[in-house]
Amino acid sequence: MKILVAEGYADERIRILPPELLEAVSAKGTWEKYTAIHGGALANLARRREEEVLAVVGMLDEALKRKKAIVLAYPPRGIGYDSGRGGYLNAVAYLAHELGAAVISLDAHFPWGTWDLHVRLGFPFVAIYSGAEGPPPGKLARKSDKIVAVPLPPGASDRSIIPALKLIERLGGIPLVLEVGLDLYRLEPLGYFFATTNAYYEAGKLVEGGGYIVLDCVSSKSINALRALLSGAEGGDNPSPEEPQEENTAVRREVDKVLRKAGERILKIVKSN
Repeated sequence: MKILVAEGYADERIRILPPELLEAVSAKGTWEKYTAIHGGALANLARRREEEVLAVVGMLDEALKRKKAIVLAYPPRGIGYDSGRGGYLNAVAYLAHELGAAVISLDAHFPWGTWDLHVRLGFPFVAIYSGAEGPPPGKLARKSDKIVAVPLPPGASDRSIIPALKLIERLGGIPLVLEVGLDLYRLEPLGYFFATTNAYYEAGKLVEGGGYIVLDCVSSKSINALRALLSGAEGGDNPSPEEPQEENTAVRREVDKVLRKAGERILKIVKSN
């Protein structure tokens, strides 16, 4: 399974990835679909780069035809409705809107851009992120009844991250779009999360039967985690399983509490749909 990118689109993440993992898609989307997601100042800026932006829209439309895909476009987490950092289109929100899907974010950084579009568009949203840097769940819950916040403490490893991913199964048959940053991987410079390839393999398996993954943070340090993600999505074996790292008692206690509350929140969302 290869990562879809728009023909002609390039950034530093694409340049560091092995070429054999990439498939360039040549297609052109429409402004009508773009403006269903974005507007204001961001849309005005996007029109100045029409060829590039509509190529990304076209690539996403091609991905939708395939029923299952992993894509790399503008980094989604900082791109909201009318403003964006690092790009002009939030591919996660675009796919979720087209599919009527739930969004699952696995990223050390809380995806404020996707959150902004969640509040506007209303798709169910499960965010697994660093609690040390991100917002408290209660603050988010006061603004949305379809958000499930899973803040992880520094020191979290597979023992916490894999059960957090397992919560997604409780959503039932709703289509999924995953926003995946590889900055939770143990070799990433962030330095205080310890996910192994095993966790990213489990993330990929969430879309094995169909669904979409949009990549965010990718670096040369996380290529093994990326390959595990791809293999999980296509139904293969983890190509490089790693020994899970231990967590201390305080981390385990905090995560167990977070997961219990998140599970209750997911149940409420399922009952309301």
